[in-house]
Amino acid sequence: MKKLMKKLIKKYMPKKSASIFNVGCDGTDKPRALICYLTDAFYAKSTSFKYNTNRLECMSIVNKFLEYGFIVDIVSCNDNFESNEEYDLVFGFGAGYRNAKLKKIGKRVLYCTEGHPEASLINELERVNYYKDRHNKKVNIVRSGIYYSASDYLIADYCVCMGSHNQEYIIDNLNIPRNRLFDITPTAIQGKVKSKFSGKRNILWLGSNGLVHKGLDVLIEAVNSSHNSVNLHVCGVNKKELKKICQISEKIIVHGLVDVNSSYFEGILDDCDFIALASCSEGVATGVLTGIKSGLIPITTISCGIPHGIKKFTLHSYKVNDIKENLLSIVSLDDDKLIDMYDYNSAFVRDKFNLEHYNNQLSEILDVVVA
Repeated sequence: MKKLMKKLIKKYMPKKSASIFNVGCDGTDKPRALICYLTDAFYAKSTSFKYNTNRLECMSIVNKFLEYGFIVDIVSCNDNFESNEEYDLVFGFGAGYRNAKLKKIGKRVLYCTEGHPEASLINELERVNYYKDRHNKKVNIVRSGIYYSASDYLIADYCVCMGSHNQEYIIDNLNIPRNRLFDITPTAIQGKVKSKFSGKRNILWLGSNGLVHKGLDVLIEAVNSSHNSVNLHVCGVNKKELKKICQISEKIIVHGLVDVNSSYFEGILDDCDFIALASCSEGVATGVLTGIKSGLIPITTISCGIPHGIKKFTLHSYKVNDIKENLLSIVSLDDDKLIDMYDYNSAFVRDKFNLEHYNNQLSEILDVVVA
């Protein structure tokens, strides 16, 4: 019986790339939209969403299109999707976004969750070469050009873009007018929140794969070489993977994958005052947003896309010695200055970077796109 059940599950359960069609179809004549983003959000266990935000955002996108009266087809951005169906509106990125056929008055909307692929590739190559210069060891390009191509922007009627720095690049380099470009800020994971500023000066890094792209190597080396008591807590990657690119001293505390709603994460928050990310290219870094919502002060590169209005420290260079000097000056600041930043950010983000805020942004965008 167990063998039979395994066979049935393997045969009939949808694969991670399974497509979903005709959501919202009720037999009446409605416009049809294609969403090219994520499909596992609609059949995976909701507990699997606790480590990222994009699954809930994807469901919000689909629900919003249903509110606007569309029949919705959903395909994975990883799938080489092709169809004879002609769509009134295509939203997302990947092969399905590129290949989908439009009706004569149909519209194609590019959902830009990261930096432009050409800019991202240049920035990541700089980091890869800098790593090789320091360690005489090659690491691969792992993030840039995977989901987006430069041609995606050229076929778009509208772009929905994360990160003001990415919008500026698009306007300056692609001649896409501002009235065809929309800003959107993603959600943060609502986890445990610090009850007060601790004054311990330790730093949290909260992220995922692409460690050189995300600057974890330079951050670790800067902390390792600093002659102070500041520690770096690393969440989201395991020590085995990290040791492949960095030496791990006693100042680097690697936790692996951590539930931000757990008491374990609460203990990490109590030991930290800052969240840092030295990434070379992001849309908006949701791990940093999560840290800010949890009460940490951000230390980031401009490429991290942290929204205007948040008080933060900016790393203007990715070189190890420069980051080291930046961190030394930041952790040497008086408590009063840092408490002021902590208090201000805690109030500023309280009602932002959640699904309600995200849905409101989607409504403002669709009011224009479907008009």
